Amino acid sequence: MGRYLVIGTCLLLASVVWAQPAQPILARVSETRKPETQDPERVGYDRVRREVALDNLIAKYEAFVKPDADDQPTAAKYADHFFGLDFGRIAGNGGWDLWDFVAPTVVSPDGRTCPIMGVERQRGLNVLAEGQTAVADFLWELPRGAGGQSPGLLGVRYLKRAGETYWAYVEIWIAGAQGWSLGSVTFSSYPYNTSKTMDAARERWVATNTRELPTADTDTALDPGTEWALMLHNRLSQEDGGCLMVLDPEEVSGLAVAGTYPVQPKLTPRPGRRSLRVAIGYWEGRHWREELPIFRQEAPGVRERLVAMPFSLTANQIWDSAVAREDYEYLLGETQIPQELRDRARQAWQALEQARGTGDQPLSREEELAFVQLTCQCRELHRQMQIAWLENIGQLTDTPR
Repeated sequence: MGRYLVIGTCLLLASVVWAQPAQPILARVSETRKPETQDPERVGYDRVRREVALDNLIAKYEAFVKPDADDQPTAAKYADHFFGLDFGRIAGNGGWDLWDFVAPTVVSPDGRTCPIMGVERQRGLNVLAEGQTAVADFLWELPRGAGGQSPGLLGVRYLKRAGETYWAYVEIWIAGAQGWSLGSVTFSSYPYNTSKTMDAARERWVATNTRELPTADTDTALDPGTEWALMLHNRLSQEDGGCLMVLDPEEVSGLAVAGTYPVQPKLTPRPGRRSLRVAIGYWEGRHWREELPIFRQEAPGVRERLVAMPFSLTANQIWDSAVAREDYEYLLGETQIPQELRDRARQAWQALEQARGTGDQPLSREEELAFVQLTCQCRELHRQMQIAWLENIGQLTDTPR
């Protein structure tokens, strides 16, 4: 994370093994930006890619953006914009949708419903925590007003816990933007596999807590009060794996599933909600008839974990993942580093410590964003001090004796 020495010792050893924590999760982040040169319709755009891996979950953003229009994206044709999730891939490109995992809409104070993906500006990727619980956010602007300013942000938060291979947790949230709320949130999956070229008989199905039914290309309404656990799977072929979802019925007023190629659960949050949380999972290697009773038995526990999950972080959690305290403080005392750089780094450090406070209370999303901005500033100044220190060491090494 002894089998048994004759009877008793083995039990003790087994309990010791299970008491050990799972291997901590370290986030792996990749970001690139390149001017487009191949597609004549997209010359003048940059291709931006942002990706984070949290254990076996990989979230990916990729889009054409206009650098001279403050990174306004386009989604006029296929492949202009992707926001996918590599999780639960069993065969080919199956599992949760690698291209369009989630599509939330937001509702403005005057009642307009506005899409986000491929329309609004993507404002980055933040890793907030690593270790036994890893957390990362992708951020988008909300629609800009007449003055050209966005009133706030929409975030997609991924939370992955060490040792929970087959489950992850997702939160869609709004920060700032008084009077704005979530509209619908549509998730997308390809249970087991995308293609059915070799399996023309395949049927897409959804099984809930209470019933089983084939999906259709139009919405099939479900009751979120009683059907809050979904198993998305196939019949007649590709039957040994699929996707799982558990939601909190206290957060959801409407639920439907649609699709015979991608299968898409569509959740309608209760009016006025600014956040929505779901658990997503998958299974593999068992026929769906064997998996279904297992899932139905497991689902209440997953729901309890989802409801109790601390999606809001404390300053200490973000601090522990973001700041190499001892090395930072050591470099502040290194006189070979320019004084001006050390002064800026010290001021940023003091601001971070002041914002941290006791560090043990959950932060609001607005407080999280401000604190993450401070940690990013300190991380960048830490990097600059490291470079200055290494350059000085190199100069000393090159100096003739």
